[in-house]
Amino acid sequence: SDAYASIIADGIHVDYQTLSISKKLMGERLFLISDAVEEALEGAYVHVRRADCFTLPDGTLSGSQLTLLKAVKNCVQKADVPLREALNMASLYPARVMRETHIGVIEKGAKANLILFDEDLRLKEVYLEGVSVNHALS
Repeated sequence: SDAYASIIADGIHVDYQTLSISKKLMGERLFLISDAVEEALEGAYVHVRRADCFTLPDGTLSGSQLTLLKAVKNCVQKADVPLREALNMASLYPARVMRETHIGVIEKGAKANLILFDEDLRLKEVYLEGVSVNHALS
């Protein structure tokens, strides 16, 4: 099949064992999304912040607090996905879905949107179009 699927690797929306099985079945057609929302305590779409997710006022799951870097870390540490493959799931594969050949890759002519992280996958630096934007992170 040529179908792609997105997955929220937070252990809440999808169990890590299911993530691992899905990765084995879908290969390069499975990509990461965050489903991240912000707390909104009034208005049409109320999201209440919980310990590790967001819910509707009645407790129904309504979103995650997941970053894509945390999703990559979860794939590696909890679903036995190799780091390179987890990074592709967060960058290259979604770019393919959008038919964007200039993002998700490191090559001449591509956008230089990059993150640097340490061996524990802690964010160290962010570049947008080749320019460090760390000052914006503080």
